[in-house]
Amino acid sequence: MRPARALLALALMASPANTLAAEAGAGLSLSLHNVTLAQAFDQLALSSGMAFDYDGAVRTDRRMSLFVNGADAGSALYYALRANNLEMLAPKNGRVLVVPADDTDDTPIVVLGTGSVLVEVSKDEADVRQQRARMQPAPSAAPQTAPQTADTLIDWKVRQRSRVGSNFTLQLYLRSNRALDAVPLTISFDRQALEVVRIEAGGYWGPRSGFSSKVDPQGTITLEATRNDGAQPTGAGDGLLAAVTFRAMGASPAARIQIISAHALDAAGGDVVVAVPMVHAMLVQP
Repeated sequence: MRPARALLALALMASPANTLAAEAGAGLSLSLHNVTLAQAFDQLALSSGMAFDYDGAVRTDRRMSLFVNGADAGSALYYALRANNLEMLAPKNGRVLVVPADDTDDTPIVVLGTGSVLVEVSKDEADVRQQRARMQPAPSAAPQTAPQTADTLIDWKVRQRSRVGSNFTLQLYLRSNRALDAVPLTISFDRQALEVVRIEAGGYWGPRSGFSSKVDPQGTITLEATRNDGAQPTGAGDGLLAAVTFRAMGASPAARIQIISAHALDAAGGDVVVAVPMVHAMLVQP
């Protein structure tokens, strides 16, 4: 988060209800079901006394629901921004510019809030694709954690921090200079802080590839991707192997995610050594 945005977010959370709420001493009440983002923020503007402008990259037609019962307008606005992956720049001439957040979330449905605020955001396919594209590592970026001698490795893209109640996606990329037939691997995760929501196959071998997954409640995920007979390998290069969506369940200064075993089989059935990234320690904020 940029400094100006961080200061504004702190000011919103610290502001008393009689500053931002529509009525001093009385909490805000809203019940907006399946409205556009622009319509929801228009209602928040009336309650907060703010006027919003939107960056061109902000999807003001995105559908969302917002239910507020006795909360202050600042809290409602805070969660509405978070759920839509948005931030605000410091006001100029009485108007606030709403922009995409530095961190993004490719989850199709996001539900956030507290006992007095509930926000649900539904993203369409184009929106999800756009956010997943933003999460992909730069094509020219060389993996920093893989041994220089490795010709096959697992790389991943995952955010550095999350918040309790939020979803985030770990994207697993396979990078190899040879054709492969199977890639079994096992991932461990901090079960006290994280919960697996879903696991999706990537398109590394195309629509005819085989994919299986299993989640152990004790904190491990086993994945196996295989090339089905007749499918053409695209394994000489880079590709998305799988996407694992987690929900942050408990605050943690370093919720660990780690690939604890990984190997591959080439077209002749021979074992291929696979290099893996270092342990990822995620900051999960309350």
